[in-house]
Amino acid sequence: MLAIFADEFLFFNPAVLPALLPTLATGAIFVMTSSVSPDGDSPLVKLLDTKYNDGTNVVRKLNWTEACKTCERKGIADRCTHITRPPQHFQSFGGQERMNRLMSQNAESFDREILNIGGKPGITAAFEAQWLDAILASEYDLKKPINHFFITVDPSAAKDRNLYVIMSMIFVDGHCVMLGAECMNTCHSLTVAQLVVEHIRQCRRLKHLTYAMPIVIPESNLPYIAQQLQIDVKRLYGDKIVFMMEDSGSKMGDKDLPGSMTTHRKKNTMVTLLQNEYLKPGRLSFHRSFVNVKFEELPFDDIKIEIMKELRGFRQKRCYKLDAEGQSICQLIFTGKAPIGQNDDFVMVLLIGCHNYNIFFEDPRYRSYW
Repeated sequence: MLAIFADEFLFFNPAVLPALLPTLATGAIFVMTSSVSPDGDSPLVKLLDTKYNDGTNVVRKLNWTEACKTCERKGIADRCTHITRPPQHFQSFGGQERMNRLMSQNAESFDREILNIGGKPGITAAFEAQWLDAILASEYDLKKPINHFFITVDPSAAKDRNLYVIMSMIFVDGHCVMLGAECMNTCHSLTVAQLVVEHIRQCRRLKHLTYAMPIVIPESNLPYIAQQLQIDVKRLYGDKIVFMMEDSGSKMGDKDLPGSMTTHRKKNTMVTLLQNEYLKPGRLSFHRSFVNVKFEELPFDDIKIEIMKELRGFRQKRCYKLDAEGQSICQLIFTGKAPIGQNDDFVMVLLIGCHNYNIFFEDPRYRSYW
């Protein structure tokens, strides 16, 4: 029998499995591996938990973690720091520090290789639970007149549905206040425009918003839908409404695309802004008189609960790729659509509104509306 020893097997490319597993199944080879787990998302990590039909483990595992007895009893052995000492490879902490510097290109490699600490999970929540709990702790009551309020539209299209989501918001004293939200399962632009116009009218009935100017920002990744929405809304409401144009910096004049395009890079900027400017300081809240027109029966019981659900389900995923020089780089991807069946439409309209608020008061194209 052939014996193979694979060091750091859990970091192998999963492409080796089609060649390795059939040989293992025949009993022709014996494989012994040693590795620190990178994260629970790795297919090779999941392979270790494979079982036969009778429940017996396919892989024999010996888990070793250096920890004190107290941390073992608490179930936090992998995070124990009570018996930290220089690894056996070195005689001093100086050697450990030198190795740390040499391995600094990959933030996790030193912990994994030298300190036997596993990698961080590949998928984590984008927004901390305490930030979101603060949203529900209090409601905002407007105390003074406001000159502008923003309406963002996400014309999301997915299999078996065409779900439009609308959110209105104001920005006052450093706070982002969600005025109201709508959801409609339709693909008819005129019907959506009617909902946008009715939502604007309902918002202007709120105290201190009677004379506020509505600023509409559709997501423009689907160009025709954004353009048609602009035509239909202005036909119904007249010219007393402002549509923001794509903020790419192009000088195309009348050919500018209405709304705001969303890319992976821009989404990272949007999420960072929402985290640092509004969520961490506790400056995001619902208006006390939350507007919801309800043109049709909603696919959920409460729209505010759905907004919070999507915020809690919004994730950041770390993806590693090679750059032009062959160096490994980490890319953050934000989404709320995983696992399959989840949505992030309300999160996206919130991100678009917060991102474009600052742009509106910096772009000279809108100077006459300030």
